[in-house]
Amino acid sequence: MTKGIVSILVRVSRTAKAFLPRALCALGGARLLRWLSRRAFPGGVRALYCHDIAPAAGSGDTCVRAPGSLDAAEFERRLVHIQRHYGFISADDLRRRLQGERIGGALPAALTFDDGYQSFITEVYPILLRHHVPAALFVTAGAVGTTGLWTDEVRALVEQAGANGLTLRLSGRELRLDRPASLADATAALIAELKRLPEASRRSALHHLRSDAGRECRLHNRMLSWDELQMLARDSLVTIGAHTVTHPVLSRTEDEQARHEIASSGRELQERLDIAVTAFGYPNGGREDFTATHRQMVAEAGFDMAFSTIPGVAMPGSDAYAIPRTCLASEPWPRFVLRMAGMDDLLDLLRRSLRRRVVRRGASPAAADAGLHLQSAQTKER
Repeated sequence: MTKGIVSILVRVSRTAKAFLPRALCALGGARLLRWLSRRAFPGGVRALYCHDIAPAAGSGDTCVRAPGSLDAAEFERRLVHIQRHYGFISADDLRRRLQGERIGGALPAALTFDDGYQSFITEVYPILLRHHVPAALFVTAGAVGTTGLWTDEVRALVEQAGANGLTLRLSGRELRLDRPASLADATAALIAELKRLPEASRRSALHHLRSDAGRECRLHNRMLSWDELQMLARDSLVTIGAHTVTHPVLSRTEDEQARHEIASSGRELQERLDIAVTAFGYPNGGREDFTATHRQMVAEAGFDMAFSTIPGVAMPGSDAYAIPRTCLASEPWPRFVLRMAGMDDLLDLLRRSLRRRVVRRGASPAAADAGLHLQSAQTKER
């Protein structure tokens, strides 16, 4: 009986989550959120990031991509929406807005791409030209012209293992790779675990994974070549930035190696492309993936700005070496519209404001967080 009630409640919750964004959009909620966001974040910029863009459906493309990757048609649809309601500015103009200059409209977007996949030139670049949208491309220098990053190899290896009917052993668990859902879960779990390892341990784990797969994994050449990057570098719409040499998580890397990864990536891009490289993107880029020491390394290497993947709005006076970015990933259209309108950012602003009020009344930050979580749970129960 209890299980039946829980199942019903779960279905109702999922239905509500799917219905509410559609209802809010239909009632003009996005317009109200845009109005509120422009007043809550004066002078702000929303930086967006993507990785790999798939060709339009029916192209016959068989590459294994990260979950949530957009295809070209959906990417263009979202680009048009952003351009219509917010406009785009370049990465350099974003930096100038952080310094207080008035460039662009209210709460514009800055578009960025990480890693340097070939889909940037085959799928993205024609769309940028068609709509005259600037974009920054953060290139993993050591992966130029190769089959991809280690994460791409892991996805291909797990898919191959699933096709062979194998079971993956991970941290004492066994993951059966006999269904698409289990393949996706296993891939996400494995990549997350490997990212937490120090660089040397990760290389060793990848070696064992290749051995367990039983045969060499065949991958297509999926990264941009130096010739393609040289062509892109000549276009003022495209800003080429650095993304390290081998894409390590910097916080899991020895300081000397991290310094080499940062400085060498920018230097190689400058020498190969004959351009100034002033922007940097942290691999992975979450709060736990880089530190103040790495921000200092980036500044010492001659970069003017660095981008994280911490969600939020970049504001005048914000740290230019920890610029927040929001993922432009596949999600239902109403959810995308509301997120671009600032729903998540406004809710986060409200939570932080409530937390400050609780702390001012004498509670510790930890107690304030616990109180807010309790209030949230009680609200959901009602």
